[in-house]
Amino acid sequence: MFKKNINTQQGFTLVEIIVVSTLSSIIGIGIISSFMSGMKIWDRARNVNFTRMSAILSLEKIAKELRQSVPVESIVFEGDSESMIFPTIQADGVVQLTYEIDFFSGGLLRIEKKLSDIVIEGGFDEAVTRKVMDVDSFSLEYLYYDWQIKEYLWVEDWDEDDGVFHAVKIDFEVDDQSYSKTVYVPAAEGAADKG
Repeated sequence: MFKKNINTQQGFTLVEIIVVSTLSSIIGIGIISSFMSGMKIWDRARNVNFTRMSAILSLEKIAKELRQSVPVESIVFEGDSESMIFPTIQADGVVQLTYEIDFFSGGLLRIEKKLSDIVIEGGFDEAVTRKVMDVDSFSLEYLYYDWQIKEYLWVEDWDEDDGVFHAVKIDFEVDDQSYSKTVYVPAAEGAADKG
């Protein structure tokens, strides 16, 4: 009769062990690197200074509105070191914007009035007031061209008779961080050409 030669020893060969070890190492490295990336993103998100981001975004919004300003007979360009008034274009038409400090709350206020409310006699005197942010200090300066000395100068007070300011320098402080931006007003070029 035939003898069956059966090998009862079963196991893995060296090649199989090396392949499994290599695949396990690659998968392990991928998991560890994903975990480390996630930890870095979480740490970065945790350390975001939301006050700083809010201050920068508010400053950019004011700059955008100044750049969109237009000369309108019914609304003047006016300001001092703590407040400014100017006309600007919004989605629903021309509005008068006022930025000023509320000394009681320490907040920077944005007051918006529609041109139609200003022009129509006996019309609604509705203004939308919104607090932009809390500030520790806030100051404004206005750029104008002095024809006598033929030089650009910064002043703290701007009268409506001066026309359109050429630029506005905005300085404010929030949580012991200082922010500053100089915004050039394109409407000043058009107004200078007409004058």
